[in-house]
Amino acid sequence: MKRVFMICLLLFSSWATAQSISAIEYFIDIEDPGVGNGIPLTVNGNTQNLTQSFAIPTTGLVDGFHSLYIRSQTSTGNWSLYDRTVFYITSISDLTQSIN
Repeated sequence: MKRVFMICLLLFSSWATAQSISAIEYFIDIEDPGVGNGIPLTVNGNTQNLTQSFAIPTTGLVDGFHSLYIRSQTSTGNWSLYDRTVFYITSISDLTQSIN
């Protein structure tokens, strides 16, 4: 039985290949616009790192809680589910008193 399992494992392992992320998109505070319809982010495919940094503009968002949704697409064209993160924006320009 072990031999049959090992043969099957070797035969099917040739189909399994590593996938890389080819696209990332995000949307803020809106209903899901559908896969491929979010705001795209530039992916650096040459780094082969799992972690990359992105700057997402918050211009035009009012003070308060907001939801950021992000999802990615693999090199084979499959999209992930979105991941939601809540963040808070506040303005500190209202400080008019001196701090002693």
